[in-house]
Amino acid sequence: MLPKAMNLTSWDQMKGKPVCDVTGSYYNRPAAEKFGVELVGFTGVTEALTAMQQGRCVGLLFDDTAIIGQIAKPQWSGYDMPLPSQDAQPWGIAVKQGATALKDQVHDTIVAWNKEGTIIQLRICPEGARRGCEVRRRPACSAVGDGRCDLAPARGRGRRPKPRLPL
Repeated sequence: MLPKAMNLTSWDQMKGKPVCDVTGSYYNRPAAEKFGVELVGFTGVTEALTAMQQGRCVGLLFDDTAIIGQIAKPQWSGYDMPLPSQDAQPWGIAVKQGATALKDQVHDTIVAWNKEGTIIQLRICPEGARRGCEVRRRPACSAVGDGRCDLAPARGRGRRPKPRLPL
């Protein structure tokens, strides 16, 4: 998460810059090693966001989903997530064992959202939170986990499909 005024387009431009982070996050060290950012650690997101607003660091290194939620708020309209996401992790949904009605409702919703492209659309272009985002349609899924919505086609013989991660 960076101020829009910085106009950054590449992680290379972040080298040597102080970046607020939440201490202990698994992606902090790889970001420091790969991009040369100077980590400024805080115990929580609120503290890191406050420090960024105070100018103690130029941006926030944190989870995409949380950042997208923040920059959608009016008070963060001067901020953006302009750099490509790194180290995307899969998500899961769990319901209490025995909650059959809820499990069925969640399952049916996921299947419908996959068929309609809703999940992909929300992930790629969440309500105006990213500038320049685009909705990339994928083939409709016939069932959750059938692989057509979350995996790119295999290339070559005997190769496993690589996860298709929207950026």
